[in-house]
Amino acid sequence: MGRARRAKYLLSGLLTCGVCGGGMSVISQTHIGCSSARSKGTCDNRKSIARTKVEDRVLSALSHQLMNPELFNAFCEEFVAETNRLRTRSQSSRASKEAELAKTNHALARLVQALIDGAPASTVKDKMAELEARKTQLENDLNAVPAPQPTLHPNMSDVYHSKVRDLANALNEADVRSEAGEALRALIDKVVLTPTEDGYDMDLHGDLAGILALAIDEKAKTAQADMAEAVSQISLVAGVGFEPTTFRL
Repeated sequence: MGRARRAKYLLSGLLTCGVCGGGMSVISQTHIGCSSARSKGTCDNRKSIARTKVEDRVLSALSHQLMNPELFNAFCEEFVAETNRLRTRSQSSRASKEAELAKTNHALARLVQALIDGAPASTVKDKMAELEARKTQLENDLNAVPAPQPTLHPNMSDVYHSKVRDLANALNEADVRSEAGEALRALIDKVVLTPTEDGYDMDLHGDLAGILALAIDEKAKTAQADMAEAVSQISLVAGVGFEPTTFRL
């Protein structure tokens, strides 16, 4: 069942028309085009392009353009800065809760002393229950084990490039072709094809969390297990047209 649901081609379901935003699909044995232009007539993009040409350009982008060492280093600097900002905010929050816990304990001690001094229990019962509940909540928050701080190893870009090359080569091996294709597809959100006078410009939208997860060396996976989750909301976009590559983080 799982194999039956796998995409027929590497980029099946991932191609988007840059004109109308609809899907692009196979229109012949060798070429793809805008589905809306051909089936609904609601798009003016009638241009086609060889499926293998699109696949080759996307694989080239995954192999050579994404995780560019210089850009990756710049990303690392920003990632560390953001991690430090979140850590500082967390520490500030912890200090605030510790101060509130101290005040809560002091208030509880005063209520207990009031009972000892003869105050009616009915006058302090509700307030004491409220303070006890807040104390428990604060203690639970402070005792919660903080998530390990994610780290980015300097050789991640090299590991990523090596793994993508291996996956691309595996597409030519019948016994592992399907698995390699699914692994590569997992790195891609969509590929936007915009027609030009000379052919098509392409924008490859990738899942940064998946890309960074692939870039983690097997030996470092335990230490960096939360790294991909920490950036799961970030999108990585790389232009794969003939214009200079651009990244938007």
